[in-house]
Formats: sequence, structure tokens, C-alpha cells
Amino acid sequence: MKHDISETDITNFADAGVNSLSLKAAATVVASPSSASLKASLHPTEHAIAVSPDLIRAKRAVEIALAESEAEVTRFVLNREWKLTKQALQNARMGGTSEDAERAIEEAKVKFEKCDHEMRRIGMPRYAKTTKALRNYAFAVLEYVAKLQPSEAENLMHHAVIEMEQRLMPRVDNLYMGVPGRMEALVRINLKQTFDARARLKTLERHLNERSLHIDNDQEARVKSVAANPIIAAVLERASEFPRDGAIFFLKGEQMIKGTTGSVPIMIDVPRLTLGLGKEGAGLFRFIGQEKEIDGACVIKLKLKNGKPIPLKGSDPACPKFAKEVCELIGTVPDWLKPEMTFGEVVKRFAQAPRVAARETQTTTEVNEDS
Repeated sequence: MKHDISETDITNFADAGVNSLSLKAAATVVASPSSASLKASLHPTEHAIAVSPDLIRAKRAVEIALAESEAEVTRFVLNREWKLTKQALQNARMGGTSEDAERAIEEAKVKFEKCDHEMRRIGMPRYAKTTKALRNYAFAVLEYVAKLQPSEAENLMHHAVIEMEQRLMPRVDNLYMGVPGRMEALVRINLKQTFDARARLKTLERHLNERSLHIDNDQEARVKSVAANPIIAAVLERASEFPRDGAIFFLKGEQMIKGTTGSVPIMIDVPRLTLGLGKEGAGLFRFIGQEKEIDGACVIKLKLKNGKPIPLKGSDPACPKFAKEVCELIGTVPDWLKPEMTFGEVVKRFAQAPRVAARETQTTTEVNEDS
């Protein structure tokens, strides 16, 4: 079974150099002697086989797949460290106000902020992508060793199994698990005993591929559940009615649905509404888990003056950003949200809304207590 490692990926990786990983953390967090020995074993002896372009490409495919696997696994390692440093900071803050306690708080804060900064830089763990990266690595090694002499092939496959099962896979939760009623769990083996490396590598590739397929199927079902939300269904149905230069954001409980960072909402550009539900189209996977709460939507478009877009103040003239305004509201929205409001004003009002609600709640509580 062939998996996608594109020619562009191979070329770009070769141009960049195998050891220049964009995620330096991968080298420091998941690197090990076995990793170095594996990379060394990727180079067949000169007398063993004539070096052909096909062999070089197969070797590069292995290097790409290994680098991608390391990078994805690093996200899990760092996320686990982020949780530990966050808990350590919370514990330190409960330690009192003595000089030693203040010092402990400061040390814990520095560790957490450093970890938090790195977490924001490389992003959150991606289980599906990690599973596929490890699958692609196993597949790439099997493709490469088919071009080598048996002794060299056996050595590389053995290293690859150790690499996967001793260094990479244990750092990601549940990779060995099956899916009840659909696929069996992967049985672990004793890596210190003799094992059939080729058979084990094929088993790993097959298991990870099955998990990837189930993840994709589950994701597709969940995306369809998002699309069935009445508000989103209405937006998809009316896609041709909205301005082509427009975008849409959604609301739940009169609050914007935002991304993981910042105050800007998750947006769908209007042209993407007709390109399907996946990441190349509406990207509805971003709303998974919130499909039952979405109860409103706001359509915005370019704000025009004399028929021309209005550049935002301070934007780069070489690549200007333009003002946008509300043009249509769907479902349940706040009373203050009106057509022709600028998008900047809308974002500010939504940012203020939680604080206003908190003050109103506090006032109500005080009145009740006084009465």
C-alpha cells in the first residue's frame, strides 16, 4: 500500500539538508543514540550496490519520514512538559508568601513561560498527523530496503523497529490500541529478544494505517455532524447569496467562536463554502465539539467608499489590509450587533462583552445579598 510522500517534499527536504529540521526541539527532546545509528545505517556500503537516483530518492524518503515523525512526536513531549510546568507553577503559588516561596514561584514561572513560548511556536499535538507520519516512516523504510542487499536491509529494518517502538511511539498515547469491533490492538514485543524485523515493520505499518483510516472516517462523520447544525446548514445552503469578497464567523451563546489564540474569530471565506466541507473548503473540522452550541452567524464584507475598498490606517501600502463591515446576521446574535458595523468595532465589543457580563453578574449578586 502506497502512502503520500510527495516529490516536492523530497526535493524541498534535499535542498534544505536532512539535519536542518525546522523543529530544533525534535533534536533535543526525542533524539537518541539509536536515532544516530539509524541515520548512519541509511548509507549503504560502496561495494554493496551501485548508487542510483532511485536509491537516493528512496533514502531521502526515509529521512523525510523520520524527520516528520520526530517533529510530530515532539509536540506530544512538549505538551506533556507544558502541563507539568503549569501544575508546578500552580503548586508554587500555593506555597505561601515567604522569600523561599517567592523564589520558587519565580523559578516555576520562568520554566512555564519558556515551555509555553515553545508550545505556541510549534503548535499543539496532532494525533492524526502523527499516526500518519509514523506509518509513512515504516512504509518508506520497507520501500528503501527492497533496493538493498539482505544484510544491509536487515540491519536498517531492525534499527527502524527499535526507533519506532522504543523512542517514538511510547511518547504518543494510545498508538497500540485497537478500535472496539473494528480493529485489534497491536501486541507489543520484547525488543531485547530476537525478532523478525521485516515482519514487525510490516505489522507496524499496517496497524498505523488502519488507525489512520479509522481516524479519517471518524473525522468525516464528525464533520458531517457539524454541517448538520441548523445555522451552518443555512450558511452552506445560501453560499451563492453572500458577497464573494465576504467571510463568515459563528456565535455560540452570543459569543464569537475563536481560534486557540488571539481575539479574532474562526472565519470561513465565502468562496470556500462551495468547495466542500474539508480543509480545502469550509474547514468545518475546526468546529468539531461545538456543533451543538453554534446558534448564530455574522457575514462581513469589504467596506467601500466611492465603490473602492478602504485601506486600514497603518497597513502596509505594498500589501494593504482593508476595512470590513457587517452585512448580514443569521440566527441568535447580540442586540448591539447591527449591519454596517465595522469588523474592528465588532471584535472590540465582543472582547468587552465577557467583562460587562461579569460586572452585571457581580452587581446582581450584591443586590441579592443586600436584600
